[in-house]
Amino acid sequence: MTERVFVTIRGLQTGSEDKPIEAKFQGRYGLINGKHCISYEERPADSGLVTKNIIKASGDQVIIIKKNGVESRLVFDQNRITSTDYHTPYGSISLSIRTKSISIKDSQDLIEINLEYSLLYDNSQLSDNSVNIKITPAK
Repeated sequence: MTERVFVTIRGLQTGSEDKPIEAKFQGRYGLINGKHCISYEERPADSGLVTKNIIKASGDQVIIIKKNGVESRLVFDQNRITSTDYHTPYGSISLSIRTKSISIKDSQDLIEINLEYSLLYDNSQLSDNSVNIKITPAK
């Protein structure tokens, strides 16, 4: 895999009548200590801030870190329920993540990460979600 990549993220809330959300970004990729590390920036139209994102993926754990404007560290781990404080310009919310499945497919021209999980607030389920992340070489 090359260092310069495209990152395509597709997310869906199960049972939601909304269509899937999809976004594509330019980013950087590296394999560090056996972990896939992907970084990219997003510029939400409504805030004007640049959010810096890092995805670290290996085996049965995926970590997504967001910085600058939206601050969070989401840990998806099949072996335990994890907690995070999701900070936004409008306030913070404490969430828990129950990861149902993690799949990481790795080939020369594609890394594909699939996550299925539930978001919990105060031990009550908020939603079931799925996220598909595709990393492809920038040409």
